[in-house]
Amino acid sequence: MEKDSVKTKKVSFRVVKTLHDEFSKKLIHLSLKRDSFLNQVLKNEITRMGQELQGTRLSDSFKRVTSSKLAANELVLVNVVLQEQVADQLNILVKHHNLVRDAFINRIIFFLLCKDGFMRRMEVPSYVEGDALNNYSNAIPVAPFDLLEITLSDPLFFIRQYLKSGLYNFNFLEDGDAYSCVEPPRYNNDVLDFL
Repeated sequence: MEKDSVKTKKVSFRVVKTLHDEFSKKLIHLSLKRDSFLNQVLKNEITRMGQELQGTRLSDSFKRVTSSKLAANELVLVNVVLQEQVADQLNILVKHHNLVRDAFINRIIFFLLCKDGFMRRMEVPSYVEGDALNNYSNAIPVAPFDLLEITLSDPLFFIRQYLKSGLYNFNFLEDGDAYSCVEPPRYNNDVLDFL
């Protein structure tokens, strides 16, 4: 009997070294395979981001700002094997919204690693309680593997629920940042004095 094989594609990203190192430690600690986990997260986040950023597109000048801010960090080249469909959807999304692909990837990793201090700055609680659980569309299973499956299918679900502006419309800094997916309201295309 022949197995159905899923076509894959090798994709390279530049990831901020501190994020990369912490992410790698977490994956090892949780016994997760990096490529499979990223493939699952990206598959979900590409859809979510497409919905959230509908009708938006970075200007070329702000894309250069984001790229420059990202390049100011120590970066690590990471090669990942993704399902071909996920890699293609990622490229379409990046092109459609004129994003810096590495900024998008770093943003996702940043949110996956988010710690309590930064969660408080975003006004996101450290624990889910009360009404937030009611917003969860499904009952939360008690069976460990079922719970893991739900959590791994959308690990950013609860942050998304609390972050009013959305994961991709949120800017960490007033003038944009190394992980920007949208231009901040105060950004002026003609004045790039914050490069």
